[in-house]
Amino acid sequence: ALSGMLVVRRSVAIATLEAHREAAGYVYATLGAAYAVLLSFMVVVSWTQYHDAQQTITNEALATVTLFHLADGVDDATRRDLQQALFAYTQIVVDEEWAAMAHGGESALAWQVSDHLWDVYTHATAADQGRPVYAQSLTQMQQFYALRGRRLLESRNSLPSAVWVVLAAGA
Repeated sequence: ALSGMLVVRRSVAIATLEAHREAAGYVYATLGAAYAVLLSFMVVVSWTQYHDAQQTITNEALATVTLFHLADGVDDATRRDLQQALFAYTQIVVDEEWAAMAHGGESALAWQVSDHLWDVYTHATAADQGRPVYAQSLTQMQQFYALRGRRLLESRNSLPSAVWVVLAAGA
């Protein structure tokens, strides 16, 4: 902005600048209002994306805790397997995947553990499948998987490059 001003001041006579002062004021006011609207739009979109991501993370954590507690309703071997896998999944997400998400990545190990959880449920014994918590657990697993995918997608959301170019140029 300073460079542009210096170029205009050196290449245009002061008398010409003074003659167009009033019209330039209207142009600057219009551009300023448009820039303020775009900036406000960016703030609202960013805040909404942040809020949605925060809600997804909270819901995924709640789904994980619910699955952990629902595992109390199956036999001991299956319960141990499920609870250990859920604990491992949580540790991997916090210790490994969270950092990878900052760069648009994800954890292959977290996918393996979540796939293992599906395998435990799909290969459950007939006795476990007959228990009341089994249907609830399957429903919760579907939600868990959907929330995991949503969290990973939301971590890749950003404002379009064109918006950033206009904001930088306007500033």
